[in-house]
Amino acid sequence: MTDSGAPSGSGITTVVVGTGGRSLYGITPITNSVARSAAGFGWLQLTLGQGSADLRFVPVGGHTFSDRHTITCR
Repeated sequence: MTDSGAPSGSGITTVVVGTGGRSLYGITPITNSVARSAAGFGWLQLTLGQGSADLRFVPVGGHTFSDRHTITCR
C-alpha cells in the first residue's frame, strides 16, 4: 500500500489463512483485502511457478467457501 492506504503495484503481498484452529470467529475488515471469509475451515494450496504463485483455498468438513488467485512475482 501507499502511504495514503491505496493499493500499490510495487508492494509486498501478504497471505493469511487462519482457519486451522479449534473454532471460527468474526473477521476484522482490512484495507485492500482481496478475499476473506469466516464461513468454514480449510487449507491453502500454494503452487510456485517461474515468476508466479497460485493460491487456492480448499474447504474441508463440508464447508463450501473456496477462492483462487495468482500472484505475479517480481
